[in-house]
Amino acid sequence: MSASTDEGADQDFVIAWPDPEFELVLRKPVEHADETITSVMLREPTGGEWEEIFAQPEKLRRRYAVSRVGGIPMAVAAKIGIGDLVRGEAYLNSFFEVGLVIATK
Repeated sequence: MSASTDEGADQDFVIAWPDPEFELVLRKPVEHADETITSVMLREPTGGEWEEIFAQPEKLRRRYAVSRVGGIPMAVAAKIGIGDLVRGEAYLNSFFEVGLVIATK
């Protein structure tokens, strides 16, 4: 994942931003409704989506996050390997880590 930066003339620090989209390539393709799914396109979640995700029971959040933001049914997300779900969740969580100061000017 590469990152872009946000530098303002009045800022004394640089913030690294995640890519706005991320193709989650599945290590093991998923079969669903006569279709083979090999990847899921994730993107920056909206505030509303993030509220919906955190309203889910903790045990469902990872699967729901990839399903909701990736635009795939929960039945498909349920078939995705846990390692791939963790990678997808890590990308989505990276939007909350951008508040960290990456470097000072």
